[in-house]
Amino acid sequence: MTQFLRDIARKVYVAHINQDITSGMDSGVISTPALFINGVQYTDALEFEPLLIAITKAFHD
Repeated sequence: MTQFLRDIARKVYVAHINQDITSGMDSGVISTPALFINGVQYTDALEFEPLLIAITKAFHD
């Protein structure tokens, strides 16, 4: 916990977080959670069955 608070105070991860935000925006992410399957953003329901279908389809294409 001490190390975590020290890192927060020193803003150790700010650049990395900002890089992740920029990368997400460049990839079309407008909300979280965001999910990509084989580099393609998945925008359907985050429910088991539709997600399983999308993953299965991605591996057979």
